[in-house]
Amino acid sequence: MSVCFGLEFVLCCGCMPWAWKRCTYIGAYDSENWPSATEEDFDPIPRICGGILAVYEKDLEDPDFDQPEEYRIRPECIVKWVSYDEAEKRAPPYMIYVDKEHREVVLSMRGLNLKHGHNYK
Repeated sequence: MSVCFGLEFVLCCGCMPWAWKRCTYIGAYDSENWPSATEEDFDPIPRICGGILAVYEKDLEDPDFDQPEEYRIRPECIVKWVSYDEAEKRAPPYMIYVDKEHREVVLSMRGLNLKHGHNYK
């Protein structure tokens, strides 16, 4: 009996530093050595926001949302644009856009629009 107790005591004491480290771990420790973000890191954000806003537009030639020209989606680069009617309540509306200038393929999806009562299957 005392041998088992002694073995259990040694095992608990050996695992205590590991358990203390795991219980006091903070996620911020992961990024403490990361470099600060530069201005170039934020350059794509307005362009991505333009793609997100474009899926909410009814007509890209005459947009409802005012945004600078350099961030607007060019209609000729849209591969597929599915509206609520075309989706037939099976999926939220979406747009697939190929940005050849920045070598990106963008998939923009609208929210579920639950206030209008669309039930997706």
